[in-house]
Amino acid sequence: MANQGYITLTLEAFPESKTFVSRCRELGVTSCGDSIGDAIEAVTDAVTTYLNAIEQLGERSRIFAEKGIVIRLTKPRIVRVESDPLPPNSFAGKVVFPLHQAA
Repeated sequence: MANQGYITLTLEAFPESKTFVSRCRELGVTSCGDSIGDAIEAVTDAVTTYLNAIEQLGERSRIFAEKGIVIRLTKPRIVRVESDPLPPNSFAGKVVFPLHQAA
């Protein structure tokens, strides 16, 4: 698969009951895990699956335009980290995802 560029998305995780809920702010993809690390790993996998599915369906351009997601041709060297205050035991950060063309 040829690389078609990169997007930067915001992932976050926060405690809820006895688990951690995670989500991608821009895409609305969610998941969960037993720890912050597990929750971020799970939502990263879910985002990757979602990105592959919308590419295969030919919907990526439309969805990115609706959500204001910009494709960059080169991988960003510096990703701005948000400084919003977070609740205890929470995480929010920018993650760069490579984009690939569906086979």
